Amino acid sequence: MVEASVAKELESLLVEKAAKVKVGDPFQADTILGPMITRAQFDCALEYLQIGPQEGCRVLAGGGPLEMTGPLADGLWLQPTMLADVRADMRVGCEEIFGPVLSILEFEDQAEAVQIANSVEYGLSGSVWTSNVDRALQMVDSLDTGLIWVNTMLAGYPQIPLSPHKMSGTGVELGREGLLPYLKRKSAVIANNTSAPVGWMLG
Repeated sequence: MVEASVAKELESLLVEKAAKVKVGDPFQADTILGPMITRAQFDCALEYLQIGPQEGCRVLAGGGPLEMTGPLADGLWLQPTMLADVRADMRVGCEEIFGPVLSILEFEDQAEAVQIANSVEYGLSGSVWTSNVDRALQMVDSLDTGLIWVNTMLAGYPQIPLSPHKMSGTGVELGREGLLPYLKRKSAVIANNTSAPVGWMLG
């Protein structure tokens, strides 16, 4: 999601970045993008690449299978893909593709950004990128996700719990809250006034 006032500039930068993504053997240190993990997921992501333009979005980069040569020729390769003019009511805007696809949604102001982000049924994590600290804190408070990064991504610490929201996962991972389901807890209630009635005032 990107503010409309800078969307076109960001699109140009992203297209330049996409052209530099090294696709290839994931065992090589300079590889950024490897193949899809299964034929089923390859077909699923490819279907989304066909659905996107049908729904009205623009393909800025990629958009289909990637032909590789040599020992990589039989892999399940997809081009790094970027879709623009995406809306939250499109399948490519609100469903999880699990492929090398970036869907770009524009918003006019902070309130619309929150509305769009919270309209999807997933809430595992999110990130906010801004130079305005007040706005960042407002977004952290407003977004319905279990984890929010500000001006960073994928940084994590074992002492910070990850609590998925909505349709994203079950239970809590990490932190004290993540350990509690593995503990056998016990509660005790002890009275030290022997003259008090027993039970709910029935004695």
